[in-house]
Amino acid sequence: MGGIDKSDMLTHLYKTPMKSRRWYIRLYGYIIDLCTSNAWVLYKRDAIALLEKPMPLKDFRLKISTFARTYKNRPARMLRNTPEPFVLPRKGQRTSRPSDNLRYDYSKFHCPEFVNQRMTCKFCSTKDDIHRSRWICNVCKVALCLNDSRNCFQDFHAGPSSSSASTSASHAASPTSVTFSETPASTP
Repeated sequence: MGGIDKSDMLTHLYKTPMKSRRWYIRLYGYIIDLCTSNAWVLYKRDAIALLEKPMPLKDFRLKISTFARTYKNRPARMLRNTPEPFVLPRKGQRTSRPSDNLRYDYSKFHCPEFVNQRMTCKFCSTKDDIHRSRWICNVCKVALCLNDSRNCFQDFHAGPSSSSASTSASHAASPTSVTFSETPASTP
């Protein structure tokens, strides 16, 4: 019963002012309050685990209401996550690298997408050593190598904290392979 009592207390501590004769409007307000208080409990648990001071429930509810009021004033790019149709560049036309904000944005699902036309990898290709790939990132819209010897897709989306020397050295060296012996190890 302790969890139910605490949930009722948090829900009724800052109640959404919705008065109506129709029962389902009051139920809708209660559901909003319940979801907000449950989200705050999860936020508080995570903040304590990260050794941060959690904000009070009242400030948490105010931040949610501020975001909800200004939601329509945000640019359309932030509202929808609809992918733009990918247009293959014409032969000889260069594709530009995406901005770092888009490249390292982990809220979007960077997923490799197969295309029929081979394009130049934007991560490991140089003028002297050109690598072609049939894989593009569905968010960044750039071609990246994705095979057993090179995984430019993962290296391209790794955070800027990884050093560029280690990534270029990993491309120059041959991939390490793990071999398993087929004979069972003898036991003493």
